[in-house]
Amino acid sequence: MENIKTEEAKVIQNNIGTATNFAYIINVSDQLAVELKEHISTLKEIIKSQKEEIERLRKELNSHKE
Repeated sequence: MENIKTEEAKVIQNNIGTATNFAYIINVSDQLAVELKEHISTLKEIIKSQKEEIERLRKELNSHKE
């Protein structure tokens, strides 16, 4: 009987360890998702700025052609 309780305790301890590992992975994943979202926002701003600069240069070029 004592042997069964020891095995059950080991299984429970292992399950707690597994759950802790999953919690850590989820936490890290959430942090990475936030960082990725920030990088995407930054890239969108850069793209918008570049599009505006291209449009400005296009207008300037067209004005010189006329």
